[in-house]
Amino acid sequence: MTSRGWLPRTYVLGFTLVVFLAIAIRFYVFPTFKVTNDYWAPELQRGDLLVVNSLAFGIHLPVTRTFLQWRGVPHGKFVIFKRDEGYFKIGRAIGLPGDRIELVRGEIFRNGKKNLLANQTQRAKIPDQVLIVPQGEVLVLA
Repeated sequence: MTSRGWLPRTYVLGFTLVVFLAIAIRFYVFPTFKVTNDYWAPELQRGDLLVVNSLAFGIHLPVTRTFLQWRGVPHGKFVIFKRDEGYFKIGRAIGLPGDRIELVRGEIFRNGKKNLLANQTQRAKIPDQVLIVPQGEVLVLA
């Protein structure tokens, strides 16, 4: 005596597993973020939807707060990071470990060379200062 009930259950189980994996990948690996201001105009406009590859530079291990990095963030790359207050912020990497960053009269100099993001600091009214980016850190203009 054979039962035909196993075939539909197998399809339902397989379909459920595929849907679960698709949702997990969509929300963990490729989350979306909406731009809420015009700070990065004209590159990013208010209302733009950003799809982010969460595994591009490394992976956060659950529960441990450990980050395994396999690639560094390049200069000028947009990054999305979580603030202590719990909300996410969009910024641009302007300094990597060991870089000397000088902010002089609204202009950014990285290792003595003028950076093209000066107009962003003028709008933010960042005071003049000199920073050396520590090892394991990235300086982000946000």
